[in-house]
Amino acid sequence: MSWRKADGSPVVRLGEGDTFGWSPDGKWAGGVIVRTSKIVLYPVDAGSPLPLDTAPITHVDTVAWHPDSQSVVYFGSEPSKPARLYRQNITGGRPEPFLSDALVGLTFSPDGTSLLGYARTGPPALYPIAGGAARPIPGIGETDNVVGFTDDGRALIVRRDGLVPAALDRLDLATGARTEFKELAPADRAGLVRIAVSGPVIKADGTQYAYSYLKRLSTLFVREGK
Repeated sequence: MSWRKADGSPVVRLGEGDTFGWSPDGKWAGGVIVRTSKIVLYPVDAGSPLPLDTAPITHVDTVAWHPDSQSVVYFGSEPSKPARLYRQNITGGRPEPFLSDALVGLTFSPDGTSLLGYARTGPPALYPIAGGAARPIPGIGETDNVVGFTDDGRALIVRRDGLVPAALDRLDLATGARTEFKELAPADRAGLVRIAVSGPVIKADGTQYAYSYLKRLSTLFVREGK
């Protein structure tokens, strides 16, 4: 893992691992060493790397920062147990089960009070971080793919599944009302097969976005005569 300031300063190597992003307070860069399923936090300024002891978790996957910047949340599995969500304080302590044991998904609301997650079946819902019953999301369907929250936290950007070009809607969390947000496709659509499911990535204010796509191109030859 390495990082560089936007002012063109030299690249600074932080250490080993695949990044899962900056802490919300900007003090740490998080990394996962895949081969050992270990989590290491690297200070942005001076300081030493901070490894987290994830035992007894034997496999760590999909890590995210908790909004408090004092803990991380990840999927993990203990020996002979199914995978589930865990939360672990960065200053010490063991990983603790977090929210529902049947929950998947790691998208926190902008205000940090809830997590958008998926149960094993059915559409996604909002799960209060402090605990309590899940809050259903009006107007969302099981085939909708959630891209993320808007910056004010009042709506979700959702993708209607299976459409090419990719059709994105703005879904109001209070009313369930949907409005067209954006259609994503390259300018040259020749051979376009699909827009990647793992994405797109859209800035919360909707001004910037990135996505990948698959094309299949071929050349037609005509043979004349024998």
